[in-house]
Amino acid sequence: MVTNWFIVIRVLDQWWIDNEGTSFGPFSTREAACAVSSRIAKSFGDKKRRSLVFWPDESGKQRLMFDDL
Repeated sequence: MVTNWFIVIRVLDQWWIDNEGTSFGPFSTREAACAVSSRIAKSFGDKKRRSLVFWPDESGKQRLMFDDL
């Protein structure tokens, strides 16, 4: 199954949500970006593909946090 990835990333002290080259943000905190990311995935995701949202944990490692089956 083809997937549509949303990834929360930090760039120059600002947090962004990246979706295959399209950016949403900036957000001032990681928590703010993470809180919005699943809603953005539902709203802007491709309806024909499964959406996956990855957030960095406290150590910075990316983790799958939302899986829209």
